[in-house]
Amino acid sequence: NGQVEAHVPGAPRPQPLATQLKLQGALGGLDASLQAQASVAPADASSPHARGPRLDASATLRPWAPLPVHSGELTLAQLDLAALWPGAPRTHLSGAWRAESTPPPADGTTPLDPAQAFAASDWRLHGTLRNDRPGPWDRGALPLERLEADLRWHDHAWELSRLTAALAGGTVQATGRLPWRDGQPGAWQGRLSAQGLAPHRLLETLHLQSLDAELDAHADGTGHTATSRFRLRVGPAASGTASRPSFLPAPQLAGDRHWPARTLTPAQ
Repeated sequence: NGQVEAHVPGAPRPQPLATQLKLQGALGGLDASLQAQASVAPADASSPHARGPRLDASATLRPWAPLPVHSGELTLAQLDLAALWPGAPRTHLSGAWRAESTPPPADGTTPLDPAQAFAASDWRLHGTLRNDRPGPWDRGALPLERLEADLRWHDHAWELSRLTAALAGGTVQATGRLPWRDGQPGAWQGRLSAQGLAPHRLLETLHLQSLDAELDAHADGTGHTATSRFRLRVGPAASGTASRPSFLPAPQLAGDRHWPARTLTPAQ
């Protein structure tokens, strides 16, 4: 346990932080395992039961294994990014994220180096993040309200099976897959959709009623061929406000782009 002073660039004075670090376990044997725990909080709210900004992390370490980090968890509460870095948006972030792995089976002959061990392992990262004080970006806030994601490294590929975000009064969803072998990407694909976004909650100067968008993209992995399809719908401005100069037109567009060919056509 101890106390440190965080020197935030641009801040008038250092911020005192209370820190706790705990490490327990045994180092003997090839299957040694350690449990690490750490926490950071403002010095006046360092009690685990105190209400206020707090960051807690824990990890299971296997120091003699090719992949020393077996699993980890991060929990944050009431975190204001603007208090940590001037110019960052004001936030009130809380959530929990966990990463866990299934190591590759040991063949008992040739030890795997960290890169080989990671390539053959099964990793998963998942969690949620909540922002209790969302707001427009140009008002110094973050329009994100909630984020949930599930990312996996498996069979030499990154797989985003689920990403859902409550953003600016609407919903954003994404999925994707990116194979990766020998430092090179393979045939990838991804999908992104946004429904019911209120543009003025993204940027206060955008006065549009709603925004819907869809994007599908994929590539063959050769680096020569990629295709994307998108659709955009902007809802009309609210009644009685369309004459304001900050309003944009309300188009509906759809398009396909195939490298090297490109097309863009209005939606029907």
